[in-house]
Amino acid sequence: MPGGRRIGTMQVGLRNVIFTLKTFAGAILAMFISFELDLEKPSWAMLTAYIVAQPFAGMVQSKALYRVVGTLAGGALAVIALGNVSSAPTLLALILASWLGVCVYLSLLDRTARSYSFMLAGYTASIIAFPTVDTPGVIFDTAVARCEEIIIGIICAVIANQLIFPQRAGAALQRRIETWMRDASRLIFNVMHLRNQGDAALSAQARLLSDSIVINTLQEHALFDTPALRDARAWIYELQRRMHSLMAIVGSIEDRLMLLQRERPDLLQAHTSLLNRTAAYIRAQEGSEAQSADLRDALMSDIDAASPADHQIVQDSHLLLLTTIIARLKDLMVHWDECRDMQRKIAEHRRAPMAAVPLALHRDHFMALLGGGAAALAILICNMLWVYSAWPSGSGAVIQAGVVCSIFAASDDPAALTIGFLKGTIIGTLIGAVYVLFLLPPATGPVSLVIVLAFFYLPYGLLLAIPSQAPRALPVILGFTTGVGIQNNYSMTFDSYLNSGAASIIGVAAAAIILRLFRNIGGDWIIERLIGAIRRDLARVAVADRALDRGSFESRMFDRLNGLLARRRPDHARTGIIRGSLAALRIGLNLLLFQSVEGELSPLARKSSRLARAELARLFHRRLADRSQLDRACKLLEAAIADISLDALTPGTKQAVLALGAIRLLLLGHAEFFCREPYAQSTYMPVAPDDAEAAT
Repeated sequence: MPGGRRIGTMQVGLRNVIFTLKTFAGAILAMFISFELDLEKPSWAMLTAYIVAQPFAGMVQSKALYRVVGTLAGGALAVIALGNVSSAPTLLALILASWLGVCVYLSLLDRTARSYSFMLAGYTASIIAFPTVDTPGVIFDTAVARCEEIIIGIICAVIANQLIFPQRAGAALQRRIETWMRDASRLIFNVMHLRNQGDAALSAQARLLSDSIVINTLQEHALFDTPALRDARAWIYELQRRMHSLMAIVGSIEDRLMLLQRERPDLLQAHTSLLNRTAAYIRAQEGSEAQSADLRDALMSDIDAASPADHQIVQDSHLLLLTTIIARLKDLMVHWDECRDMQRKIAEHRRAPMAAVPLALHRDHFMALLGGGAAALAILICNMLWVYSAWPSGSGAVIQAGVVCSIFAASDDPAALTIGFLKGTIIGTLIGAVYVLFLLPPATGPVSLVIVLAFFYLPYGLLLAIPSQAPRALPVILGFTTGVGIQNNYSMTFDSYLNSGAASIIGVAAAAIILRLFRNIGGDWIIERLIGAIRRDLARVAVADRALDRGSFESRMFDRLNGLLARRRPDHARTGIIRGSLAALRIGLNLLLFQSVEGELSPLARKSSRLARAELARLFHRRLADRSQLDRACKLLEAAIADISLDALTPGTKQAVLALGAIRLLLLGHAEFFCREPYAQSTYMPVAPDDAEAAT
C-alpha cells in the first residue's frame, strides 16, 4: 500500500494491519460463540473466518454465501451416502470420490464466483463422511455440527468485516473502470501517433484485457456490498463488450498503420492530421461528461471525405488498405462514445432497460474432466492406502488429498503449487507442535488464550493481506488450525497431534505425487488447446453458424487471448502466437461483418464468396494446415473481391470488399499462425506480406 512501511521485500500498510486485526477479531468471536454453544470443533469456525477473509466486504459476503451453499450440499450428500451404504466402505469411497470429481468438473466449467460452491460441496462431503465411517449412526449429528461451525465462522467474519473499516467492492469497481478507460485512451492516442507499435502495443492491450477480467470479477462481488449496482449490471456487461470491440478496432488500425508506414509512408503522411485529430478527440473526452457534438460531426465529415473513390480502392491495394483504416476510425469514435456513455450510466447506477447477459467464457470440458478425475483418483488411492494400513488417523490424509486436488485443479502445474502448499502445511504443523507442547497448556483463561493465539494469527493474517504472500500464508494457517484443533475442554495429547499432523502432511504429499503423475500437462499443451478452440470458432463463423453470435464469439476469443497472455513469455514463438490469435479475432469479426451485407451481393459474387468461406472453414478446421491451402483460400478471396467489384459499389458491397480484403491481408500477414506446427516444435514469428499486392 502506498505510504506503508517496507518489511523486507513486502510493502505493509495500514489496510493490511486493519485486515489482520478484523480477521482475527472475527475468528476469536467465532471461537467463543462455539465455546458457548459447546460445539465439538470450534477450530472449524476459526478456520472458516480465515478462509472467507477478503479485502472487500462484497467478496467476503459472496464467498460466505457460496460457502454456506456448498457446505449444506456436501453435508446432505454425506448424510445420504453414509446412511445408505455404510456397510459397503468401498462403494462409499467410490461415491464420495465421484461426487468430488463431478463437483470439481462443474466448478472448472462455471468460472464465476459461484464455482466456489461446487468445489466446497465436493470436498465437504469427504470432510464429514470419512471421519465417521466407523460410526455411521452419528453422521447426521456430525454433519449438523460441521455446518453450524462453518456458518458461525462465516457470520462472524462478515460481522467483523462490516463493522471494522469496511472496503466496498463497488467503489473499487468504479475506480478500476476509470483506470480502464484512461488506459484505453492512452493506447489509442499512442497508436494514432505511431508511438505504440509492436511489443509495446501488445503489452498495452494485455493490460486492458487483464483489467477486463478484474472488472468481471469485481462486479460479481460489488453486487453484494453496493446493491445499487444491480440496476446497472447490464451496463457493465455492455461496457465490457464495447471495450472488447474497441480493442479489436485499435489492433486492426495498428496493424494497417505499421504496414502502410513500411510500404507507403507518403500515403500515411498525407493523413497524419486526421489521425492526430482523432486521437485528440479521444483524449478530450477522457474525464469529461460534455460531448462536443460539433467537433465530432466535423471530424466524422472529414473522415468520410478522406476515403478514396470506390474505383481507386479496387485498383490500388494500398488505397484499399487506407480505406480500411479510415473506416475503422469511424468505428473507433462510435465505440468510444458508447463506452463513455455507459461509464457514466454505471457511475450513476442508472437502471438498464435490458436484462444483464454475462460474457461468454471459454470452457474446456476435457481439462475440467481431467481436474475432476485427478481429485477423484486422489480420494480413491489415499482411501485404499488408509484401508490397508489400518491407520486410525488415515481419514485426514484422504481428506487433505481431495481438498488440495480440488483447490489447484484449474492451474497449469498443480503439482508445483501443491509442493508449495506442502511446505506451508509442514510449517503450520511444526508451529502447532510448539503451541500444543508449551503455549496452550498454560493458557487457562479467555484472555491468555487470545494473547497466545494472537502471536500466530496476527502476523500470518498480515501476510494473508498481501497478495504476493497469501499463497504462502494460507497453508500455514490451515495446517496450524486443523492440527491444533482448539476445543472448549482442550485435552489433545502430543501423540494424537502427531498423528493428525502426519495425516495432513501425507495427504498433501500424496496429492502432489498423484498430480505429478496424472495431471502433468503444462502450459504449452494448454496453449495448444486454446489455439484449437480459436480455430474451431473461426471455422464456425466461416460457415455462418447461427448458434454463434458476435457477442459470444468476441467474448470467448478475448477470454482465450487473456489465457494466452497469462502464459506469455518473452520469446518469438509465444509473442507470435498471441499476435496470430489477435489476427484470428479480427478475421472472425470481418467474417461477421461480411455476413451482415452478403445479402446485397449479386448472385455471382455471393457464389464466389461462399466458395471462399467454405475454403476458409476447411483451413481453420485443419489443425496443421499447409501453405498451399492458405494460398488457395486467398485466391478465392481475390476472386470474390473481383466479382463484387464488377458492379458499382454500394455502401454494403463496399463493406464486403473491405472485409474480404482485410481477411486476406491478415491471412498473409500471419501465415505461420494459420499453417503452423504444434507449439513445442514451432519457431513461429509473424511475417508481413512480401509485396504491395498482398496488402489487399
